[in-house]
Amino acid sequence: MKLVKLFLSYVSINIINASIPFFLLPILTTYLTPTDYGTLTNIDVIIRFTLPFILLGVNGAINTAYFRNERHTFPAYFKSGISINLIASILITCIFFVFSNFLNKITKVPQIWLLIIPTYCLLQSITTICQSLFQMQKKAVNYGIFLISLTIINFTVSILFVVVFKYNWQGRISGILISYIILSIVSLVYFNQKKLLSSSYNKEYINDILKFGIPLIPHLISGPLVQFSDRLFITHYSGLSNAGIYNVAYQIGTVINLITVGFNQAFVPYLYEKLKNIDLSGKKRIVKQSYALMLGYLIMAIMLWIVSPFIFKIFINSRYWEAQNYILPIALGSSFGGMYLLVTNYIFYTKKTYLLTIATISNGLTSVFLNSILVRKYGAQGAAITFMISNFLIFISVWIISSRIYKMPWIKKIQ
Repeated sequence: MKLVKLFLSYVSINIINASIPFFLLPILTTYLTPTDYGTLTNIDVIIRFTLPFILLGVNGAINTAYFRNERHTFPAYFKSGISINLIASILITCIFFVFSNFLNKITKVPQIWLLIIPTYCLLQSITTICQSLFQMQKKAVNYGIFLISLTIINFTVSILFVVVFKYNWQGRISGILISYIILSIVSLVYFNQKKLLSSSYNKEYINDILKFGIPLIPHLISGPLVQFSDRLFITHYSGLSNAGIYNVAYQIGTVINLITVGFNQAFVPYLYEKLKNIDLSGKKRIVKQSYALMLGYLIMAIMLWIVSPFIFKIFINSRYWEAQNYILPIALGSSFGGMYLLVTNYIFYTKKTYLLTIATISNGLTSVFLNSILVRKYGAQGAAITFMISNFLIFISVWIISSRIYKMPWIKKIQ
């Protein structure tokens, strides 16, 4: 019952939170050209690739430490993790400075914005850790207030800069940056109030976090390779405007993530507690729930595809209607991504994150290979098909890995 309540809380929060940028979509598609949208898309791609090198899985390490560590040692572990994020952001900023000309050529993003991205990723890391802490403490209300506040500030400043001051795509990215600056300050104040920043650094904890997080980098990079590298291929073969049109389809097609991510946020603390002392009956119950959710995710993808023409007609400027053609494969790919979340938690729980490396690298390279062929031949439709295939492959491969390192009755008869 607690799981159901948490699930409903997180899903409700995610729906409210996502509805705000969803209603921003018709405004952005009216005031921004497809080329502007393409620039925003490529900035998002760079952020997605940069974030894993700055976050370094610190939020995941803190999540497991919250249950495994003694409470009096947790503050030192926590502060050690935050210090890793800070040092990583400084190093990545230096790398971006050296390669800014090259990055500008392949993404068409101005160099000044390229140099801001590592700082933005540090801010996002801080807010991500704060949200993770709320989840582990089962403080769904705090989580909701925090996340919705972030989005409202983002929405308000973006509208002001784009609609009133006519700052085009720069106004939109400025709105995002300002919202993360404000909520990062709020996060640090909260950490300080909970005395999570008062302990000294611990070399042993830093090594433990890096041992947890560094093997995750290929896994975390695989996500952007599968989900966002296609924008760079579309930009190269079809131009920034087509990348912008495709990104509108992606935003609508991945709305299923509201449910899948919301459930996983509620499920992780529930699952970790259960796995500490679980019998066969408990395992069968979890497997039944997982299979029901997998079927539900597929049904949601089909339903989203059916109603998508009405969504476009009501909310989206006609310049972007071509994006309707990409909804079905993107929605199916999003449902496979939800299934992936259901099975990957066992790997995180056992802290054998290095086992994800082979699967995620292989899947990421497969995605790049397919995009290089299908986008060149079929344009954005090829990118949507690649997204669907890649998400299915990573789900299956990680499912196999997790079933071997933590035994669950996935294929045995379930009474």
